[in-house]
Amino acid sequence: MRTVAVVQARMGSNRFPGKVMCDLAGRPLIDWVLSRVMLSALVDRTVLATTDSHLDDALALYAAGLGVAVYRGDENDVLGRVASAADEAGAEWVVRVCADSPFVDPGEID
Repeated sequence: MRTVAVVQARMGSNRFPGKVMCDLAGRPLIDWVLSRVMLSALVDRTVLATTDSHLDDALALYAAGLGVAVYRGDENDVLGRVASAADEAGAEWVVRVCADSPFVDPGEID
């Protein structure tokens, strides 16, 4: 079984734009989320699903720099981005993770 964690993130939040790249104890919020997800023993691959907006370029580059696969899709189709990211990664099982959850528990994922 191929388990893929799809972390959905974008910079264009209405209430707190750019929050996924905001500093939290010396690291961007997205760094905490991705590193915690990658601690899961059962996740075979982690993918960042973001939009194709230029606002998300820095986010996509940051995740890619961590070795995380990046899927970019329609800004107005969250479900489509997550589903397409999972499909491209060959997922049989999908774990959807919101990018504003820096304390996501790898044990809970497993």
